[in-house]
Amino acid sequence: MGMVKGLFFGLKAAVLAIVINAVVCIGKRALRNNVMLGIAAAVFLATFFLDITFPLIILGAALIGFVGGKAGSPLFRVGGGHGPEGASGLADGDSLLGAELPDHAQPNRAWSLRISAICLTLWLTPVVRCC
Repeated sequence: MGMVKGLFFGLKAAVLAIVINAVVCIGKRALRNNVMLGIAAAVFLATFFLDITFPLIILGAALIGFVGGKAGSPLFRVGGGHGPEGASGLADGDSLLGAELPDHAQPNRAWSLRISAICLTLWLTPVVRCC
């Protein structure tokens, strides 16, 4: 049994290393200036020490971003997506899909309601059976 515990302990360390690497990579892309780093640090402190719930943190971050964006602050300028900086994006008309939405992809209320009913049934079935 000791060998299995050792394997799982090593696996936990490997998973932790992968998660930390992912956080650092995302942080380098998302936190582009000291204001964003400060907001991230404040969120960490609020979560850890003040036990503020996640929805309140998201609401606060959205409010700060909205106000900063509306004020026109260059500190809140959004990035350009996944491509290299300064590269222009591909226009819709130049892609394989074209500028128009194909017929099979047009919004359809009946199809949406049918899929919603199926998903709701699949979601509620275990709940109703359980209780």
